[in-house]
This record gives sequence, structure tokens and C-alpha cells, in this order.
Amino acid sequence: YGLIISLFLRKKIFVSIQSDILELIKSKNFTSKKGLVKFGLLIWLKLYLICENLLVRNVLCFPQGKKLFDRFKNNKKAILWYSTAINNNFIRNDDKDFSDNQLRVLNIGRFCNQKNQKLLIQSINHLTNTSEINLKCSICGKKDNRIYLEIKDYINKNSLTNLIKILNTRKSTNDLIEVYDDNHIFILTSLWEGTPKVIAEALARGLIVICPDLGGLKDIVIDSYNGFVFTEYSIECLSEKIKQIYALSLREKNLISKKAIETSKLFSYESQKNILLNGINKYI
Repeated sequence: YGLIISLFLRKKIFVSIQSDILELIKSKNFTSKKGLVKFGLLIWLKLYLICENLLVRNVLCFPQGKKLFDRFKNNKKAILWYSTAINNNFIRNDDKDFSDNQLRVLNIGRFCNQKNQKLLIQSINHLTNTSEINLKCSICGKKDNRIYLEIKDYINKNSLTNLIKILNTRKSTNDLIEVYDDNHIFILTSLWEGTPKVIAEALARGLIVICPDLGGLKDIVIDSYNGFVFTEYSIECLSEKIKQIYALSLREKNLISKKAIETSKLFSYESQKNILLNGINKYI
């Protein structure tokens, strides 16, 4: 609505497009709503896509990630940008330690359908039953009662209480850094995303990231270079990525970790501010 009003008033504006609606629509579980509510939301999103190019044609816009940016390549005022930013003190200046024989896995995100943590715990259960990998998993996030209780019930029924730990949310930066530093792998299982801050944070702390090929992540995490990407939401596919990391030598893990830290510098406040200001100065 803000965009329409601004166009009507002939204001010079910019709009940040945070996530790809096409991915949201394609997701089988893009909303917990059912029936007419879900149908109405689907129609609204499709109508938005029809109007999208017309509304944004002469507006300075900042699509997040190459995949979404390509939808706006005919717009001469489209600038690739990520609205996710982290403090410089979050970016580590030493090497991540991977010498521990236990592989510690982390997921941070509120318990909800979108974050899809059930895929992660099912994969941990699968690996426990089919491999000899020494694993431990921590999940940190706000608890949606229904999803949280489902996950907790699955953990109890499959005797995973010693392997999967649910942490309380961390409010301070130092506490959050401590959680990242206590783990080796960060796994994102979301069904749709823009450019989540947790990915930038995990890269900055040198964790090896596993994430889906969606949203603004496509050109940030490059498979087998600075992290790993899965293209199928299945237990087998995610489990294989974890096994692939486990099989890496210490040198290979350190190399990927260093590249992850280097990538995270793209998300410093200074870097993101310069991209935004340069775009505004150029077109407005």
C-alpha cells in the first residue's frame, strides 16, 4: 500500500523487496491457514506478482539476492542488496576449531512451519540409526507451542533427548556468539526465506553452513566452497550433506570455514550501508 500511495503522490522512493513471493507460493506449507483464508492469501500473492513489474518499473528497488534480482533485470533502477547486516565484532578474526571428534550441529529460528525444524531432527535420527557419526544437535529459538510440542514429542519418542538439546533464546550478542562458537555446523531448513541474519552470523563465526537453494541464499552460500546447499527437502538429502562434511579432512573444514568468514564481510553494516547509499545517490 505504501508503494501505491507513494506512486500516486509522485514521490521519489525506493522499496526493499525482502523475499521471493514465487518461492512462497510454491512452498507446500507456506501458511498454517487452511480453506478460504489460504485461498484468499494465494490469490492476493498472485495478483501482487501480476502488478509487480508495473508498480516497480520506475522505482528504485533493492531485490535481495541474485535469484530475485534477475526478476527485475529490466528495471534500470534495480540494485542487488541484502538488508541483513551484522556488527564487525561478530566476524571472527581467528580460525574455527574443528579438532573435536564430535560433530555439533546448530539451528537457530523460531519453532514454526516455515523454519521446518522437523526435517533436521528426523535427519539426526536417521543418521543415528544408520551411521556411526558422533553427533549432537542444538536448536535455539522462540517456541510456537504447537510446533514445539510436536518436535519435543518426536525427540522423546525416538529417545533423542541426549542428542538434541533445545536452548532458550539468547538476547545478548556475547551469549549468541557463545552458542555459535560451541558448534561446527549451522543447518537452515526453512521452506522460504529472504536473507536470514542467522546465515550471516553463522558464516561470520566460521561455521560450515548447510542451507536450501532459495531466496537470497543462492549466490551467498556456494556448495562445497564456503558451505553446502541441498536442493531437496528430504531426510536422505540433508543426511548426505552432514555425512559429506563429517568425511572432510581437518584442512578441508578449515578452508571452507575461512571462506565462510570472508563471505560474511559482505554483511557488515559498513558494506551494506555503502551499497544502499550509492544506490540512492545514483538514482535520487
